[in-house]
Amino acid sequence: MKKFYIILVITIFLTNCQRKEEGKVIQRKFSSDSLKKYNIKFLHTDYEFELSNRKFKIDFYKFSDTIKLSKSEENEITSILFKNFIDTLKGDYFVSESDKPVIMPSFGDSFYIYHNGVKKSFFIILNGEYKSLDNLNQQEKNILLFRNDLMLVLKKNPDFKRCLDTLKAAKKYDKRVFL
Repeated sequence: MKKFYIILVITIFLTNCQRKEEGKVIQRKFSSDSLKKYNIKFLHTDYEFELSNRKFKIDFYKFSDTIKLSKSEENEITSILFKNFIDTLKGDYFVSESDKPVIMPSFGDSFYIYHNGVKKSFFIILNGEYKSLDNLNQQEKNILLFRNDLMLVLKKNPDFKRCLDTLKAAKKYDKRVFL
């Protein structure tokens, strides 16, 4: 009987320890210099933006410009990258609402993530309203939140806004045909 109580106490102790670990919030340490090890290449249907060299390009209009980011914007982007665990992703990811049909070519956003010059991951986000994130797994949620937060930071930047205004004006010269 004594062995039974000892085993019961040990089991309860181990179960409680495991529960505490599950509810624990992971504190990740990173500095603003951490972003220098990463390159994010953002591809939209109409433009592309590469974070390492800050180049914004509109290929169909032969337009290119450099975006200047402040130190606080760089810090925000670094925080977004690590907060959403984008640095831990490896491989290719396809984010779409499961109840919607997939139409190709996709008119969503794509991201290439490079670490120290080596491609680490690629993900594509199909256009969708994504009203409910419940149907997405945690990695897909993080990717979607990363894209949304990154775009909020970039759209506040005056250089990026100017490039988007140029894109809006250039749309009338867009001769591309999507099949």
